Amino acid sequence: MNPTGAILFGGDIEQHLPHSITQPLLTGTRNDGTRDEQPLLHQHWFMDAESGGGLTNMVYVALANLHRCADTMIWGADPLHHGWHLQPWMPRLDWAATTIDEAARQVAALTNIIEHRLNTLARRDKLTPSCDRPAIVYVLPEAAALAVHSDRAELAAHLGSVVHRGQEAAVSLVFATRYGTVAIPRTWGATGEKFTARYLLRTRSQLTATMVLGADAEKVDIHDLEHPGQYFKRAPGGVVFAKAPLVTRSASARLAKAGARTAPVLDAGSAAAGGPAYATRHERIPANLQKEDAG
Repeated sequence: MNPTGAILFGGDIEQHLPHSITQPLLTGTRNDGTRDEQPLLHQHWFMDAESGGGLTNMVYVALANLHRCADTMIWGADPLHHGWHLQPWMPRLDWAATTIDEAARQVAALTNIIEHRLNTLARRDKLTPSCDRPAIVYVLPEAAALAVHSDRAELAAHLGSVVHRGQEAAVSLVFATRYGTVAIPRTWGATGEKFTARYLLRTRSQLTATMVLGADAEKVDIHDLEHPGQYFKRAPGGVVFAKAPLVTRSASARLAKAGARTAPVLDAGSAAAGGPAYATRHERIPANLQKEDAG
């Protein structure tokens, strides 16, 4: 039985997944049966939920959409759980951080890569990614570990810079937190325009709803978020209610292995801007994250 009505991620859904980040991503199904899609290129996504609200699954939905995009490189950081959330996706991740130290290296490298890319854009406003110069999506399943609970001012400053400047350089964030948005620095735009799409999953806090959805929180009833995976999304065009498909860890491992075959290589200029920390990134991956139990 499936009391929550969850839709398992499978063939019917996978056939609609994008082959390029220039296409919108499929994040859920609306009440009328239509697909809920959202662009990620030149955007950042913000997600918030209570424990058990389906936040990790929502992150996996984003990763599932990106797994076969040959113009998209994926980085991730999960120091709070020592990489557990990222483990099934390791074959598809170009750089994974399981400690605050490694996340600090990532964010510093991203800041330098963004600077390099913006300096080469000339008069063009935004970089168009390709297989030779891929977009970078930085996935943070527990962003509060970096944004709030870290005592490193430099890390927070670099992360704020990525939020503010990354979009034009084809660097996007998937920023998820269970700890509420009140403590997220407002100067990052976490409750403003820099996070173009904002997903509110199950919560009992009207304050959190307001911080995520803004004035549109008055138009929704948070009690409608009854089951894990149900969400309100605020994006250009208004607020929609939808339910994300269920992406299991075993499905994630399968998709990651398939996506690894077409994963891009970072362009030489960006790799150089990433410095020694990027060049030696694989040397610091814990052995226990090298493989995922398919069971």
